[in-house]
Amino acid sequence: MKQMILLLSGVFSLILFSCKDKKPEKITRPVKIMEIKGNTLLNKSFPGVAEAEEYAFLTFRIPGMLQNFDIQEGENLKAGQIVGTLDPKDYNLRLSATKASYQQSQSQMERYKRLYEKNAVSKQDLEIAQARFENDKSIYNQALNDLEYTKLKAPFSGNVEKKFVENHQEITAGERIIKLNNPAKIQFRFTLPETNMHYNASDFKCSIELDVQKGVFYNAKIKEIISSSIDGSGIPVILKIDDPVYNPDKIKILPGYACNVHIEMTNKSDSLNTISIPLSCIYTDPENNRSYAWKVDKEKSVVSKTPVETGQLTGDRNIVILSGIKPGDFIVTAGVTMLSDGESIKILEP
Repeated sequence: MKQMILLLSGVFSLILFSCKDKKPEKITRPVKIMEIKGNTLLNKSFPGVAEAEEYAFLTFRIPGMLQNFDIQEGENLKAGQIVGTLDPKDYNLRLSATKASYQQSQSQMERYKRLYEKNAVSKQDLEIAQARFENDKSIYNQALNDLEYTKLKAPFSGNVEKKFVENHQEITAGERIIKLNNPAKIQFRFTLPETNMHYNASDFKCSIELDVQKGVFYNAKIKEIISSSIDGSGIPVILKIDDPVYNPDKIKILPGYACNVHIEMTNKSDSLNTISIPLSCIYTDPENNRSYAWKVDKEKSVVSKTPVETGQLTGDRNIVILSGIKPGDFIVTAGVTMLSDGESIKILEP
């Protein structure tokens, strides 16, 4: 029994001695890397909406009771089509009264002309008759126009985006009746955050992805940048598709259709000196809440933990880096939470 115990003790001692002499294998972690390029493009994506470039708020020039107004939102109208009419009764009565006065003063003026030629009336009497005639003529013509104004016609062919009143409603002169859009002329609007206004709009390369054509991008150009933030949400920017591939006759886009506006901004200003990298490259240390990137030494195949100063997000996946890395550096693009300072790596082919 004692011999057996001694034998087992010797075996365990031999195993422990062997384990102490055996060194742990060195782990080489495979990683993907990227090179920081100069003049890095800042990619941004914003929700946008299609709107009519040409539109009109149709109104009556005169007040009255609206009738024959059966227009519906979304309805297509042709140029010259009657949108609605006002009750013409009062305007017909006024036209009849002014016509009688006009005809009477016209007859009187012609009579005074004949009498003046015979020296039967003075020049002053003739001038008074002529003035009365011109006044009554003006009133009569206005009554004719007012009767015509009881009919509201579409100034161009378009689509009714919104109606503001209902049939048989008493309306005032100048009150909005409908908003009519010209669907043949469409532009796109999005809101640029005020934090991006330091970028030069002339450096913007824009494209539009229509919700009705996901995955297809049309080149666009900036038509206008509104000079002020109307509601505090940002600066409105208006774009137009400027792409020969885009055919508005085949792709029916109406005001209100959604889109995504993609912008590429090239950093050409030395004063900005910014680059952007994927968010997956950033490691935030939970102990000090500071941001780091893993800089790669390609000759030694090791990584070093490098503090970086981050700026604003540029789209959904990128972030601006203000300092810490520079063009020409190589950094790890994924798995940054698994690395340690000075760790050996194996660079994977892209």
